[in-house]
Parts: sequence; C-alpha cells; structure tokens
Amino acid sequence: MKRQLGLLLGFLFWTNIAFAAFDAFKVQDIRIEGIQRVEPGVVFRNFPISTGDVVLQQGLSAAVKRLYQSGYFQDIQVEREGDVLILKIVERPAISKIRLKGNKVLKSEQLLEGLEQAGLKEGVVFKRSALDKIKTQLKDAYASQGRYNAQIEAKIEPTIGNRIAVNITIVEGRIALINHINIIGNSVFDDEQLKELFKSQLPTWWSWISKSDRYSRERLSADIESLRSFYLDRGYINFNVTSTQVSISPDK
Repeated sequence: MKRQLGLLLGFLFWTNIAFAAFDAFKVQDIRIEGIQRVEPGVVFRNFPISTGDVVLQQGLSAAVKRLYQSGYFQDIQVEREGDVLILKIVERPAISKIRLKGNKVLKSEQLLEGLEQAGLKEGVVFKRSALDKIKTQLKDAYASQGRYNAQIEAKIEPTIGNRIAVNITIVEGRIALINHINIIGNSVFDDEQLKELFKSQLPTWWSWISKSDRYSRERLSADIESLRSFYLDRGYINFNVTSTQVSISPDK
C-alpha cells in the first residue's frame, strides 16, 4: 500500500508542508516516475539518498529540497510503497524556440551564438533565472557596440509537449557619443596635453571613420592606463587616478 509522505515542492518556491508521521525505514529501491528528457542519473546525482540508506523524515526533506534546487524540476512528490521510495517528478519545460525581434545592428545568428555560449539554446531545460541571463547577455553584446541603453524584453510562450518558446524583443538604442572630457586635479600638465593621450575623443569631421567619439568602457580603461604611464614615465611615482565618472544621457 502506498503511503503519501506529504512532501510537495511548488514551481517557484519551497512549500513547507507537515509530514505525515512515519517510522524510519531502510530503502530497498528508489523508483522515478514522470521524467521525459532528464536522465535518471541527473536525479540520482542530486538526490543524496541511495538504496540501503535508512530514511528519516528530516533527511528526506533535505534530500528533496536539494533535488529541487538542481533547477530541472518544477514539482516533486514523494511516496512510499513498502520499502520502496517513489519520486514523482514534473520536469521544467524545455526551450523549443528562441525568437528575436527588432535587432538590425547585430544579426540573429550572432546573438544566438552568444546565448548558446552562455548555455541558453533550443532543447535545454528552461529555468526562470534564464530570462535575466538572456537580458544580461544581450545587453553586454550591445554595450560592446557602444549601445548602452539597449532595451531587452524576454517573454515565454507555452507550446505543446511541455516546451516553451522564448520571444525576445530588442530596442537597440543609439550609439553613445562623447560630449565632454573633463580632467580634474591636474596642475603641471594642461587638459589639452593630457587629452592627446586618449583614444577617446570629442566628435570631429573624421570621427565617422575613426569612431573615436564613441564611448567604450574598454577604451576608457586603456586611456587611463596611458595617462598613468605618462605620469610615471616623468617621475610622478605617487600618481593615481582617484575616480572616473561616466554619465550617459537617457537618449544615447
């Protein structure tokens, strides 16, 4: 006869449900029900109870919590049939399709390749945290192009067979251009002399070729290193850049 142990995990949170009282027992077998794509080995690796173990109520609760935290499952129920432990599992849906809309500067193939390198691709198990990861990955891709205010919206759409499509809408935004370069604290060397060291420059008629008027975090870091080398080469061993502040207007 099956006895329900009263352990249930919700989709987005851990649910505290009192266990029905039961005596400790030695597990003779573990049976898994409900898995479709996830390999049984994944379950056993994340479920720290094996055949031959004596199961206590507290230990079972911790074991199921660890299995849930693996991220592969949206619901787990535990039953006992004699000395057999039964895990009834509902898998999280898999990603069936990733659709991109609104991207022109960066091609879909390029963006999808970046997502795949981050472990996000069609066929993998979908996790809610993946939405934030998708947004971060795509924002970084656009930031590398000088588009720091790119807007990313990702939504999921259920499809058949416990699968979901991820629909991503992109507003690429405009390239951030440099309007001002202010140097504070210099007294021996004037601003113009120091600015000549920088690859970051104010807009000029040839900027469309050199792209030196586009703000770039990497270029700014290189400029600061050039500034540091300039002072150190002239004997200013205590030279230091105490802070750098960048302000990007909302429409850039």
